[in-house]
Amino acid sequence: MHKIQIGEVLKEAPSAWHELTADQLIIWMKICAKDIGPEKALMFVSAMFLSLPKREYFKLNAAQQIQLADQFKYLLDNKLFAWLNPEFKVGLMRKYQGPADHLSTSTIEEFNAAESYYHMYRHTGNEAFLDQLIAVLYRPTSKHNNGKDARKIFTEIDVIRNAAGMRKLDKHLRAAILFNYEGCRRHVVSRYPTIFIPGKEGEKSEFTNLTPLIKTVAGGNGKFGSFRETEQTNLYLFLDHLRDEIEESNRKK
Repeated sequence: MHKIQIGEVLKEAPSAWHELTADQLIIWMKICAKDIGPEKALMFVSAMFLSLPKREYFKLNAAQQIQLADQFKYLLDNKLFAWLNPEFKVGLMRKYQGPADHLSTSTIEEFNAAESYYHMYRHTGNEAFLDQLIAVLYRPTSKHNNGKDARKIFTEIDVIRNAAGMRKLDKHLRAAILFNYEGCRRHVVSRYPTIFIPGKEGEKSEFTNLTPLIKTVAGGNGKFGSFRETEQTNLYLFLDHLRDEIEESNRKK
């Protein structure tokens, strides 16, 4: 944590992504929504994260304000791999549970669906695709799961059924979920460069449909069982196996 002396008071604020709270992420989303540019955004967030009233903040000279803002430059590069909003309610009763940090308990099927909706939202701006992405990530709790993930097992039918309710969420929470997913997917994509081929700089990345690869793994030596069983395989376990298969194939060429 940053420990910053303001007058006679010692203030604390997060110095890295993993130190942020869910509320602080919402604050950052609200500031980003103002579209005021990175310099002013960092000045705003420094005052808010340090709980500085306007009167106190504007007592600081310009150099001090810039020095404070510089402490939060990490916010301009999304490396949010922890999942900060673990759950929420839609309406009065229904509670939805989010994924684990790094998407570590997600299945390859879930990630494939999330990527599909994410890319469709980014390419079209259609909010319905964001609703569906959130419905993939957040599901009701269930006793009938794999023992590691508290969420109900992923199905496309449930995504369709639950997506409409996600539109009711606060817009800044929706933005925070999208931002958090982008950080986690960045971790996944950068970890497996032989599977997710990066696009050219400045271009929108293309969706890597993993369904054919799931079929290939299921239809080959059957390491994870049938196609349906392979879809239910942990995201990282599947991608580790696929990376090893690609590397082994490249060595034989």
